[in-house]
Amino acid sequence: MLAWTLGQLVNLLPAGALALAVTHFGRRPGLILILLLIIVVAVVVYLLVRRRRRGALPEGSQPPIAGISTVGSTATSPPLVQPAILRPAPAPASADGATPALLLEGLSKSYGSLKAVDGLSFAVRPGSVCGFAGPNGAGKTTTIRMLLGLISPTAGTASVLGHSIHNPASYLSRVGALIEGPAFYPPLNGRRNLEVLATLGGIDKREVDRVLEQVDLRDRARDPFRSYSLGMKQRLGIAAALLPRPELLVLDEPTNGLDPTGIREVRTLLRSLGNEGTTVFISSHLLEELQQMCDEVVIIRQGQLLFAGEVDALIQNQQSDLIAVPEHAQDLERLGAICAQAGYPTSTTATGQLHVAAPVGFSAELNRTAMAAGITLVELGRNRQSLEDVFFELTEGQKS
Repeated sequence: MLAWTLGQLVNLLPAGALALAVTHFGRRPGLILILLLIIVVAVVVYLLVRRRRRGALPEGSQPPIAGISTVGSTATSPPLVQPAILRPAPAPASADGATPALLLEGLSKSYGSLKAVDGLSFAVRPGSVCGFAGPNGAGKTTTIRMLLGLISPTAGTASVLGHSIHNPASYLSRVGALIEGPAFYPPLNGRRNLEVLATLGGIDKREVDRVLEQVDLRDRARDPFRSYSLGMKQRLGIAAALLPRPELLVLDEPTNGLDPTGIREVRTLLRSLGNEGTTVFISSHLLEELQQMCDEVVIIRQGQLLFAGEVDALIQNQQSDLIAVPEHAQDLERLGAICAQAGYPTSTTATGQLHVAAPVGFSAELNRTAMAAGITLVELGRNRQSLEDVFFELTEGQKS
């Protein structure tokens, strides 16, 4: 053992250092022996520590932290890895099997005099795909951070998968999350990054192949993360969140930076997860995408709830416009007067359309009245609102 250790010592210490020690202490053998014993002990300790750490991380990397992905990465220095990867735990029992995946009751967060979140109360059904929408600064990310235990609420309470947010350790093992962009080691390839996370979370590494396939990155899995496009980095972040097969997936702007093809792929993926029973909670400003992939939607403004419920119900409950287009543009003013006389306000577009804030039943009366006034209509129909239309009505009081 001593001979092996001395051999390691010779490999580790520069030759010049040994020569200097022999020259300086050559006439004092006792001191040389003491010096060598001290060095031997230090080397043995170093090698034992190194052996215990070997295999956990690539040489030269910083030790990652398991948690929630909250920051982006840089190519200059390896960032801390922070996706939501924890060992899966059994789900809590529910008396009727309908415990909400998310339940907020008067949840609030204040920073001094600023109320970032103001008394939010809503529930998200298990197995649903729920959109979370609101203008910039509405409090969406602050709400998500409270739900994931990253910050504490000022007032109110909430539960995630049946557990209080005051005890995040009781549910985070069953939650996958991607908040404000993924963070990975730039020098490592996509596969190796996910393998490191799987090791940290006690997850079978065979899950890496599954999630790479789900996000369509298998062909690029061995390319360095720093060579990935923004869209590929987003997809790898989603893959990390899917590693533990979560019951609840929380995503903050998951389609950020994706091209139309990538957006469609993510939409299909999230919709399929919902169909398989995973609850998906998505914060996004792409309202058209939310309408296509979500069963439910929650809309907030200035930290306050404006709507929570099914997307179709929200759109149907809003009053739809009628669109009327006369054959001759000069008849627009007369047509508007007819609608105003019937008690329905109008607005005119640059393309010569008259938008009438009236129920669809008024279209027959408008057609007859216009014909009697000598106005021929080349178009008369209902303007079907989208989620985006309703969103702007709720958040700004006007159409976009």
